[in-house]
Amino acid sequence: MALQFVLPAVLTRLHQRHPQLRLDLIDAGSNRDLVQLGTDLLLQFGWPPPQEAMLRTLAESRWLVVASPAYWVRHGVPSHPSELAGHPCILFRTPYGEVIRRWIFERGSERVEVEVDGWLTGDHRAALDAPVFEGQMVARLNDLTAREGLQAGTLQPVLLDWVGVSSPPLNLLIRKAVSRQPRVRAMVEFLAEAGAELARQRLPAGLPPVRPGQRPDWFKRRVGS
Repeated sequence: MALQFVLPAVLTRLHQRHPQLRLDLIDAGSNRDLVQLGTDLLLQFGWPPPQEAMLRTLAESRWLVVASPAYWVRHGVPSHPSELAGHPCILFRTPYGEVIRRWIFERGSERVEVEVDGWLTGDHRAALDAPVFEGQMVARLNDLTAREGLQAGTLQPVLLDWVGVSSPPLNLLIRKAVSRQPRVRAMVEFLAEAGAELARQRLPAGLPPVRPGQRPDWFKRRVGS
C-alpha cells in the first residue's frame, strides 16, 4: 500500500532534491523480509516480523470507517460500531493469510468488538476500493491512505467519536549493512519528512492526536509480540 499511496506523490520531489539517486522500486506484496526481497529499504504499513534490520516509524495512522455518501444515504449512518454487523464490509487479508473479521473500537472506557462480514475479501487495496467508491460496501481504511477520497468528498467517514484499535503505522525497514551509505541515508531522511508531512495533512481535521497502534492479536499469534 505504501507503494500505491505514499511514494507516487513524492517521487518527483525526491528526484529534484537528489538527482544523483537511481531508484529501483519493487512491489513487495505480502513479503516483509528484506533478505528475501534483496532490497535496501522496505516501506510498508504494518508491523514487520523480527529480522536483522533497522526499523523507523515514519507516521502513525488512524482507522476510519468509510463508505460513499450515497451508500450512507441509502442505508443509514451507523450511530454505534455494533451496527456495522448489518453492513457489507470489505474483508482484508493480512500478509500472513489471516482474514480480519473483527473490528475493535474504543471510546473512553468502552470497548466494542464487532464481527463484520462481506462478499469481497482480498489483500490488495487497488482491487478492493472500487465497490466502496461505487457505493456498494463499507471499508475500514487507515487515514493516510484515504486522504484523496476524503478531500474529494467521495468517501464519508463515520463513527469519528470512536477509536479503531491497532491501526497500522507507516514503517521503514533499513538493511543494516547499507544504513550508513549516503544514498540510503538521503532516502531515509527524505521518507521521514514525507511521513511527517502525511501526518500533518491527515483528514478529517480536528480529531484528537493519533496514538501509536498496538500490535493486533492476529500479529501476535502469527509472529509474536
